[in-house]
Amino acid sequence: MKFLFVVPARIGSKGIREKNIHPLNGKPLIFYTLNQINQIGFLANTVVSSDSEKIIDLTKKDFPQTLLDIRPNDLCSDNSSSDSVLLYIAKKYHGYGYTHLIYLEPTFPLRNHQSILDVMSLLKKGERSVFTIVEDNSIFGYVVDKKFEPLIKNEPRRRQERKIKYKEVSSIYGLEIVSFLKRKTISDPNGLPLIVDKISSHDINNHEDLLFAEFILDQK
Repeated sequence: MKFLFVVPARIGSKGIREKNIHPLNGKPLIFYTLNQINQIGFLANTVVSSDSEKIIDLTKKDFPQTLLDIRPNDLCSDNSSSDSVLLYIAKKYHGYGYTHLIYLEPTFPLRNHQSILDVMSLLKKGERSVFTIVEDNSIFGYVVDKKFEPLIKNEPRRRQERKIKYKEVSSIYGLEIVSFLKRKTISDPNGLPLIVDKISSHDINNHEDLLFAEFILDQK
């Protein structure tokens, strides 16, 4: 088995300008994910996929071991999907002997590197794909005609009495390349969920998310 770590890092972002390299406690956001990979010794097996020379140059300076890949023009628009970017990378690097992908979006600075190792361990045991989930026992629903319609009817008001629920978080995806190329999508109905904690699954989408991450990092 040979793992290829993929870090997608486009320059554009709607919530935060140049989010993937936005400073967080003095470091570009993407550096946290690259440091997580470095902690487990796989930087030389990591490709940073970007549409930006600026991101590529920043990465090259501080993480010269990484593989740097400028995307083709058809994968540089706001509408380019994670599936299409990962398919491009999988097809390009599969011929170099890589058998599995570890897909790490750079917006999870608090990700626990042990969870990455756990995903790899499950793949080594024969799982064809693994993805992360987190417990979220809220009452979910839609607003229809100004009324709240819960997805699950008549749930107890007390959280402790509700059946435990989980939501998918995109902090880590582990994929067998051969089955992914056939499926052409990260989502896998036979994928194995791995439960992670809420702090390590904290995703940066806006400035409030940055403030929370800064607070947690300052406590360490």
